[in-house]
Amino acid sequence: MINHINYIKKIFKKKYISLSEPVISNKDIKILNGYIRNNHVSTYGVATKDLEKKISRYTGSKYVICTNNGTAALHIALAVIDVNFNDEVLMPSFSFISPANAIKYCNATPHFVDSEIDNLGVDPYKIEKYLEKNFFLKNKNLINKKTKKKVKALILVHAYGHPAKVEDLKKICKKYNIKLIEDAAEAAGSFYKKKHVGTFGDIGVLSFNGNKIITTGGGGALLTNSKKLYIRMLSLVTLSRKENNFFDYKKVGYNYRMPSVNAALGIGQIDELENFIKSRNYLYRIYKKLFKGSDIKIFKEPKFCRSNYWLQIVFIKKNVINRKKIISFYKKNNIDLRPGWKLISDIKHFKDCPKSDLSNAKFLSQHIINLPSVI
Repeated sequence: MINHINYIKKIFKKKYISLSEPVISNKDIKILNGYIRNNHVSTYGVATKDLEKKISRYTGSKYVICTNNGTAALHIALAVIDVNFNDEVLMPSFSFISPANAIKYCNATPHFVDSEIDNLGVDPYKIEKYLEKNFFLKNKNLINKKTKKKVKALILVHAYGHPAKVEDLKKICKKYNIKLIEDAAEAAGSFYKKKHVGTFGDIGVLSFNGNKIITTGGGGALLTNSKKLYIRMLSLVTLSRKENNFFDYKKVGYNYRMPSVNAALGIGQIDELENFIKSRNYLYRIYKKLFKGSDIKIFKEPKFCRSNYWLQIVFIKKNVINRKKIISFYKKNNIDLRPGWKLISDIKHFKDCPKSDLSNAKFLSQHIINLPSVI
């Protein structure tokens, strides 16, 4: 293990090696200063619109709305399809907590489903079998046999930047008449069959938090190819303000627009996205060589995918106790490692939510380690 640590320190050339830190260039600072000097700092300013255009061109999404964070974007994605207390939303238990929180914001219930080990996304085969056995269609609504609640959507998470089998899951959603929301928060720059993730479903979500592959400090984005959904989401994120009356409103809305000062940072960042991905691919190859023949297996991007490799992932072949020892040893040597997510279904305030068999998700949670991912 000490040989691995010495090699990693040699590659990174840093006293402390963090998991994922932003790469801010002089160009980014120059662009940011230019917008600030012209007072483009507040909510939905010039820079916000400029960034939305850049994201639209890069992803191929017809419509883009920048928000103040990815969780806000998830909330809007659910609110715009009228998710409420009578509804359930399917989502993976192996995920960051934001989708589950967003479902709760709508007073709805997360319904946890299993993931695939080979690509970390929702398992199409298992979820289809689960829906066939435990749900039924009535008046075009998918109903949970046990709870009698409607299922409004599936939130698909492209975990750690690796695309899930989104085409298969889209077919399942169409079959059961539920919306597909793609949580691509970690997957800016990731493509499935040469199409950017977040553009397959009804709505996609990106995040530009400080630890993401590109950053606006804090921020996110909504993607959609539906003009109808775009118009409704745009209204919701701007307080549902009436078009011709600044102080009158159509309904309860949210102040979720991305400030121009944040967007200004992202404008230079998105221009460097391809270079960031090349750097992470290079690091993947280094780790692959480093851990060859050991009990540590590096995770490769799934078939038909171009992953951004946001976080480098390894599987520990042995038990959880060994994983804890490995993480502790690396941290003592100033190298930041992180275990896989704790299953959301095991978190206290989500334990009573319905769930399918989660055997794959449990394996992922217990055997994954995230490695430093930015050279």
